[in-house]
Amino acid sequence: IALSGEAISLQQAQAILTICAAVATLEERYTLAARLYGAAEAHRERHAIRLEPSERPFNELMIARVRSAAESSGIAAAWTEGRALDNRAAIEEARTCLTSPPPV
Repeated sequence: IALSGEAISLQQAQAILTICAAVATLEERYTLAARLYGAAEAHRERHAIRLEPSERPFNELMIARVRSAAESSGIAAAWTEGRALDNRAAIEEARTCLTSPPPV
């Protein structure tokens, strides 16, 4: 997998997806966050990557926040779409989080 032309490991890709999903959550970009969390979840499953125990509480808190927004914004569909992304597409989705400004 490559980010900005540099190869990254599967673990680094996982970290990027999870961190960008959290950033999107904190910026209240819940649809993007759901896509990234869905992509991160599928990535972990495909590559047998586990979250570190120290990462779980924050990750669960952010996911709960995204899911609480589900009533009005199609979060479940976005999560499913994120799960369907391949590794490269998921990293490109994460890049969106890093390069586009949050809504005002």
